[in-house]
Amino acid sequence: MNDPVITPNTDKRALILDGAERVFVARGFAAARVEDIAEEAGVAKGTIYLYFASKQEVFVSLIEVRAQELVLSLQNQLFEIQSAALVLKSLVRIKVEFYLKHLGLIDQAFQWAPQLEQELQARLIVSRSSIAEASTHHLSKFIPAAFPVSMLVVTGVIDGAVNGIVLNAIEAQEVIDAEKIAEDVVFLLLPGMLQR
Repeated sequence: MNDPVITPNTDKRALILDGAERVFVARGFAAARVEDIAEEAGVAKGTIYLYFASKQEVFVSLIEVRAQELVLSLQNQLFEIQSAALVLKSLVRIKVEFYLKHLGLIDQAFQWAPQLEQELQARLIVSRSSIAEASTHHLSKFIPAAFPVSMLVVTGVIDGAVNGIVLNAIEAQEVIDAEKIAEDVVFLLLPGMLQR
C-alpha cells in the first residue's frame, strides 16, 4: 500500500488510524488484522497496543476521528454564512465530499457497527450525534421558531438525501458532482424549511 513518512514529530496515533482506514477499506473490517494495520502505518504491532486495546478499538477510534473532522469542517465553513440557502448548500456539499472521501470506511461502519460491543456502539452513536448537532446548530438559525418539524427530522432528511443520492449515483456509475447535488437539494428542500 503506502509507505508513511515517519519523522520525530509524527503523530503515531494518526498514522495508525490513517493506515487502519486504508486496511479496513481494502480488506474489510473482518479480514483486517492488527499486523496489517501496523505494517500499513509503518509501526510495530506492539505500538498499536500502546494506543488501542483491540482492532475494534482502532475501528471505533477511526470513525470518531473522522466524525470530529467532519464536525470541524462544518463549523469552520458554515460559521459566518448568513443565508439559509448557502448554509444548506454548503452543508450538503461538505457532507457529499466527506462521504466520497471516506465511502469505504462508512460502508464498513454500517456493516460492522451493529456487531461491536455495546460500549463501542455507544461511542459511535455519540459521534453520529455530534454530526447531527453541528448540522442542527447551523440550520436552526434560519428555521422559523414555530416550524412544525423537529430539527432531528430536518437533519435526518438532509442526511438521508445525501446518502441516497451518493449511493444511487455510485450504483449507476454516474459522475458525482457535489456542487450540483447541493444545488438540487437546496431547490427541493429549502422552500419547505422556510415555511412559517
